[in-house]
Amino acid sequence: IVPDEKGEFDYEVLDKIFLIINWESKFYHLDRHESECIYYRIFRSDGSSRWIKTFSEMVTRFDRMDLEELYNLVMKKFETTSPECVDLVFWGDLRTMFEETADDDLWKNKEEWILKSWNFYENYGVHTLTFEDGTEIYMLAER
Repeated sequence: IVPDEKGEFDYEVLDKIFLIINWESKFYHLDRHESECIYYRIFRSDGSSRWIKTFSEMVTRFDRMDLEELYNLVMKKFETTSPECVDLVFWGDLRTMFEETADDDLWKNKEEWILKSWNFYENYGVHTLTFEDGTEIYMLAER
């Protein structure tokens, strides 16, 4: 890997070359804006890592292959154990994105949804639904 003339790396290009091999989730009680938030650290096969603040940032920053790799890693990790705390949120968001399960409480209550906005990210093939109560749902579009 060769840096540019300023000695910097183009991380957008690197993200496309190296596979996601692991992740970690951290909950921070207060960020600089005095808000509670979850951060995700994504590790790639070249040894690099990147912190991402929100799941929605992850969805817009990653391509479909990255999202599928991450989904497979998370589902594999929790085949034999149950996710807890922030991992439960991450597991749930990925599961909702990839698996429409009619038995989930989320889908059972869809008559109560009040849709605030709907976006489709064509490059990633992801629908984002935002509701009046602040809930966000991410769903993959069929190819």
